[in-house]
Amino acid sequence: MTWADSRSAAYVGMLNEQHDAQAIYSATGTPIHPMSPLLKLMWLREKAKGVFNKAYRFVGIKEYVMGRWLSGGRHVVDHSIASATGLFSLRNRTWHEQSL
Repeated sequence: MTWADSRSAAYVGMLNEQHDAQAIYSATGTPIHPMSPLLKLMWLREKAKGVFNKAYRFVGIKEYVMGRWLSGGRHVVDHSIASATGLFSLRNRTWHEQSL
């Protein structure tokens, strides 16, 4: 799934209705937007359950490239990359439990 995939657009409204989207945005710094990895994962979990359940891990292109070039194939993520996912707490510098 690429960054430009917008199939998760319907989840913007759902997230706003069912959760405090503003609080998630404030905590993670990532706008609630169809291109956000948070919404893409929500879409995958509901619409592509087989793919979601079989996945060993989810990595973006940046993590993949860093892993291949710099870490001998080990997938790594730093704070700057994690902060763009909508899944990372900027204040605590840990994964944001509410988003997960």
